[in-house]
Amino acid sequence: AAALSWLIDARVMRLIVGQPQFAGVMLTIAIAFMLRGAVSMGFGPESRNYPTPWSDDKTVFGDIVVADLSLVIVAAALLVTLVLFWFLRKTPLGISIQAASQNQLAAYLNGIRVKRVTSLVWAIAGGIAALCGLLLAPTALVDIGLWIVVLKALAAVVLGGFGSIPGAIVGGLLLGMIEQFAGVYLPDGFKDAMAYIVLIGVLIVWPRGLLGEAHGRRV
Repeated sequence: AAALSWLIDARVMRLIVGQPQFAGVMLTIAIAFMLRGAVSMGFGPESRNYPTPWSDDKTVFGDIVVADLSLVIVAAALLVTLVLFWFLRKTPLGISIQAASQNQLAAYLNGIRVKRVTSLVWAIAGGIAALCGLLLAPTALVDIGLWIVVLKALAAVVLGGFGSIPGAIVGGLLLGMIEQFAGVYLPDGFKDAMAYIVLIGVLIVWPRGLLGEAHGRRV
């Protein structure tokens, strides 16, 4: 997954460098549907189940029963988050990634190899996405429609604030609680729609999110 993501950036995305951001958005959407079609042709459209050694095991904490699979997922998510946070904040390469994401021209003028850094970001994102898929697969039936989960992740990031790892965590937790409350207290259908309602509402009322940084420019 990391190698494929790196290849997409190096061989496809660089062809539209300098074009409006909308072009990049549409191109990545097109690539996503192409990959979805390729997966459907290679593995079929049928839903699949992927059990793990922890699928049927449970751990008891007093009166609370927690599936071991849930504990593994939480532990893996925390580990990846901490490693990514440390990498971006404490390593020269991570700082270069942040600089390139904020101002590519300034980063280039300071000696940062922006193209290589961008490809690395794509590779890291692809690897983490694959890990998320591995963690998600045992909890649900896997089919080509499972990509819709990405939209919920986007809503969590928008709620927490782009560019903020703590914000993404807070946004994900808040979105999960909002969905659970909606499933209990609101009519059927609202639970699945809450992610998109939150996404639209935050973009209208507070576009930079809860913990996102405001970027200004003198005029």
